[in-house]
Amino acid sequence: MNSTTSNTALGNVNSPTILFSNVSAEYNETKFSIPLQVNTVSPFVFEKIECQISPAIDMICENDRIEFLEIPDGSYTLTVTATDSNNRRSQDYILRFNVKIPNLSIHISLNDWMRCGILASEKFVRCKGFGAYSGFIEIEKDFFVKIDNTENAVQVETAQYFACSLLQDKTVRCFGSNRNGQLGDGTFVDSSTAVRSGTLTNVKKITVASYTSCALTEAGEVWCWGSNFNSTEPLIPGLADGSGTSTPFKLQALTGIKNLYAGAYNFCAINSQDRVVCWGTLIRNKPSTSANNLGPYFWEIENLDNVVELALTKSWTSVCARTLDKKVYCFGDNQYGQLGVPKSNTDFLMNPIQITQLNNSERISFQNGICSISSTNHLNCVKPNYSNGIPEYYAPFLISPIAQASSGRSDGPFCALGQNKTAHCFHPSLSSITAPIVEKFYNQPFLR
Repeated sequence: MNSTTSNTALGNVNSPTILFSNVSAEYNETKFSIPLQVNTVSPFVFEKIECQISPAIDMICENDRIEFLEIPDGSYTLTVTATDSNNRRSQDYILRFNVKIPNLSIHISLNDWMRCGILASEKFVRCKGFGAYSGFIEIEKDFFVKIDNTENAVQVETAQYFACSLLQDKTVRCFGSNRNGQLGDGTFVDSSTAVRSGTLTNVKKITVASYTSCALTEAGEVWCWGSNFNSTEPLIPGLADGSGTSTPFKLQALTGIKNLYAGAYNFCAINSQDRVVCWGTLIRNKPSTSANNLGPYFWEIENLDNVVELALTKSWTSVCARTLDKKVYCFGDNQYGQLGVPKSNTDFLMNPIQITQLNNSERISFQNGICSISSTNHLNCVKPNYSNGIPEYYAPFLISPIAQASSGRSDGPFCALGQNKTAHCFHPSLSSITAPIVEKFYNQPFLR
């Protein structure tokens, strides 16, 4: 935030002079503030200040500072007037300043290969990452570079050397590696420029597995493209070609879907009854007694109702669910205690188990262990134990109110995007249980 700074004496014929000094604009990543030091000359007894700003925005006018909880980019004129106990008024003090907010995001996504974000100021996808993969057109490792054809993006999701974005017009654009047709443009040609995925319209969410992409439409339909993984645990059930498809394919068995999530080689959805259905590698552990209403390649999870959010990990076949009463239940791989409970006699939990340490959860995301953000905006993350399977919990720490979260796999970072559009990342691999390491999502240099 840029501003003019000055020391100005104020006064009029009816009041002594007052001095506002050390005026500057500050941005501390959660709010903007302009500290004020008011010096008075006797007999004026300073009581309060009054503030006006143009263009008009919400602000808090205090005697020692002026605060703005949110302030868009632009040029502003702030007018401050001081009054004393006898309601005598000073002359107006005018401060003109410009606001340019750096690195503010509307959506973020990351994994072991790349990080991507959408800047609020430009609505393009920007990414940085690694391209050491067969034929992939390399993304810059040290800079977030703008991806062409992603203008007016509202969501971005990253996978193994490729990513997809949802645009404001409700169409899908993907870029990166395309050896399995995961870009959805009918080819198997890699592209550093985003290409349109089929003719899909009215898409409300996208999600991506390692080499497979899926989209959820406003009508509750699920369309997928890319790798089918294998014939016994297909990622695109119903597709005749066991290898996959380079154009979107509708999953006919799924209707009325509310939300959609991806792991590395599996997908899960929340249906119209607020229950969970999964497909992909998860079904290898599907109980023999499970219902087959949707066919043999789907697992309808039992004993899990009123689900409002899911979290899948790209590291293991593990799933956690947040329910309407803000409780967290998990099932799947738990060989290292990554679900937040000690390893049992088996490495896989078939039945969802409640993780009581994560009660009162407002949002969940899966890093190398399950992470939860509480209603008091504290981040709680599980630390898996690779030796005995008995998990630990990092000391909860306060973060800004969360709008969205994204996690890497393995020991990579967990990143949270705040409602103030700033993103920070928690690094389990660099942190002790009591001393979390946190950094900004966008490391400078940002633009190229």
